[in-house]
Amino acid sequence: MKLLIASMLAAFTLSAQAAELNIYSVYPEDALGKAIEVFSARTGTKVNLIVGTSGELIEKLSSEGANSPADLHIDKDLVYHAEAKRKGLYSEINSDFLNKTVPKNFFDTNKTWFMVFYRARVMMYNPKTVKASELENFQDLADSKWNGRLCMRTSKSSYNEALTSYFIEHMGVEKTKNMLTGMVNNLAVDPTKNDRAMIEMIDAGVCDVGIANTYYLAPYIVKNPDFNVKVAFPNQKSSMAHVNGVGIGLVKSSKNKKLATQFMEFMASAEVQGPLAQAFYQYPVNKDAAIETTISAFGSFKVDATSVDTIGGRTEEARKLMDEVEYK
Repeated sequence: MKLLIASMLAAFTLSAQAAELNIYSVYPEDALGKAIEVFSARTGTKVNLIVGTSGELIEKLSSEGANSPADLHIDKDLVYHAEAKRKGLYSEINSDFLNKTVPKNFFDTNKTWFMVFYRARVMMYNPKTVKASELENFQDLADSKWNGRLCMRTSKSSYNEALTSYFIEHMGVEKTKNMLTGMVNNLAVDPTKNDRAMIEMIDAGVCDVGIANTYYLAPYIVKNPDFNVKVAFPNQKSSMAHVNGVGIGLVKSSKNKKLATQFMEFMASAEVQGPLAQAFYQYPVNKDAAIETTISAFGSFKVDATSVDTIGGRTEEARKLMDEVEYK
């Protein structure tokens, strides 16, 4: 991690200034602390990290209103950023650097928040029982050939709320409903509480295929290169891969918007994005940043061009639909 700090210090220079920046974050100090340390060293800024769950931080920002001391809001998921935006908690970000650096689909439509780095939610399979050619689209998993062979995470996960929102955006409600019904009928076991449990079930042969985030698989591969789970990037000839990720929003009540913008630009720079995204096993939004070798080995893929904001706007529809098909 010292090397990470040194590389960031050498690569990214900012004007020093004495000030404070308050960041509300779902990530604790051990995840973001090194990047914050570098930013503080270069600018002389005291950065205060206020940590909580997604729900806690949105409630805190809402209750504090115009009196909130927060400058920035960092969360793991587009679902929560979309909720914060709907509640009017964000302000427009004005930055030529970010406009040029962050692809349009990773910005919300009003440019109040953007994804810093991302992961793909993909099909994963056991190569001992499944061929990659059998898995071209998410829709394939609704086919009866997968009956008793599919594992999925609970619908209560924000990751699956976002994924179902993506389905609705590209397929419409009825087709999504039919597909989810087929998937539920094909489950080998009840939905798992998390992606890791599902990945381990695929490796163990409890099920042959599932849906999970790329970054959850990477540590298993690092520990055991012969781990029996592989990635199939879905819908590469149609809607492309659904992605979600770590985002950052400019809080409306911020009294330090210039400094907050400087921090966001720092986070989006290639030199900082590379090592930070690698530490999270995620993909950087900056095309000039290096990609971690394990996830790079999964292969290249095309990303859904739909704005993260548009996908996030369908969350309520997604929750209702998953309840209707009794997806637990």
